[in-house]
Amino acid sequence: MDLRVEDHSDPIAELKRLLRLHHVYYLIDEAEEKLTAGDTKLAISTMKKALELNPQSDDAYLELGIVYMKIGQKEKAITAFKEALHINPRMKVVLGQLAKFEPFKTPKEFLRKIGIKQS
Repeated sequence: MDLRVEDHSDPIAELKRLLRLHHVYYLIDEAEEKLTAGDTKLAISTMKKALELNPQSDDAYLELGIVYMKIGQKEKAITAFKEALHINPRMKVVLGQLAKFEPFKTPKEFLRKIGIKQS
């Protein structure tokens, strides 16, 4: 990993932020590996560790929602997806794609439940 912060106004704080962000994405990747290996409990706890480090990580909430969907906990998934959308409204595009593969009756129902209005 090569991080450069020398032209930032507060390079030490920026370096800390970038390292924390790197760790969050490392944990997200680790959680995805645990999920692929079938260890959903460890996947969820790892994702929650990522969210403890950065509660504003839309990607971590998205991945947490996907884990919950895979284990059939739709309401928890919806809550996680709503939080991802709240943090980053542009997540609407990703969630719109996810709706095509998610196990609700229809993609429109899924999008309605997470608060995305369809035209």
